[in-house]
Amino acid sequence: MMSGLPGPPFFRPLVDRFFLIAVGLSLLVAMSATPALCTLAMARSRAPRGGGLSSRYLKSWQLRTICLARAPGRVRRLGILIASGLAGMCVSRLLGGPLLPGFP
Repeated sequence: MMSGLPGPPFFRPLVDRFFLIAVGLSLLVAMSATPALCTLAMARSRAPRGGGLSSRYLKSWQLRTICLARAPGRVRRLGILIASGLAGMCVSRLLGGPLLPGFP
């Protein structure tokens, strides 16, 4: 006979993995698809170009990151993937709250 709730110990690793996968995919979309779609959507706009100092710095940083990711070689891409995964794990540990609600 089983006693207690078997759910929390079983589902905890699944929730951890799904959370990390969701953060990683969100990062991938934020760094690739969103800027590309914004560029397409705003291609015909007549808004002034350039922006402020922080905007120019962030644009140059993003351009360097995209060029690094597009560079030939699987080692670089794998390094970027591992670094973003580690960053996601570090951030998830800083949140401090439990990923699962308490069971009565």
